[in-house]
Amino acid sequence: MAAVPSQRRLRAILGDPILSLTVLDQRTEEPYLQLCDLFMEGSDKQRDHIRAGWPYGREWHVPVPGTTVDWRGGELSERRIRACLISEAIRPSVPDSRDVLVGFPVMYWAANQLGMNADALFHEVAMAAIPEVRQLLLGWMSNPHRQTPEEGGWRLVDTLDGPRYKLRW
Repeated sequence: MAAVPSQRRLRAILGDPILSLTVLDQRTEEPYLQLCDLFMEGSDKQRDHIRAGWPYGREWHVPVPGTTVDWRGGELSERRIRACLISEAIRPSVPDSRDVLVGFPVMYWAANQLGMNADALFHEVAMAAIPEVRQLLLGWMSNPHRQTPEEGGWRLVDTLDGPRYKLRW
């Protein structure tokens, strides 16, 4: 992907009129998913360029699919799980590693539920992340006693959208 088309795509994504809503919800999710695709397709230099402007004056947060913090009707899809994990890789810094680690068990579980190769997904995203996030992802993956969602503080609850994970605290 050449730098100029990458920058044009970034401007087009950020210029989407739906983003004037300034928060990420089901109406504004598509541009964010496109931004995640652009980030992962890019070179290290292009990823650094995307990180340099982060968060572009917006609240970019994809709720962990399959949890109660997801919006009503939020689907459990490969693209959303991938974007949720990529949201950790885009971060230019990590003020508190617990904020990153807390979602890993549910993202891993959800990826496996959909038949994705969760190990490959986590590794792919780790390679695009800043060193601190890369270390968190690879460290979590290398633990042979990886936490299940329940061991990570999540419990399964019934919701109007079906079973979803909710943090115990």
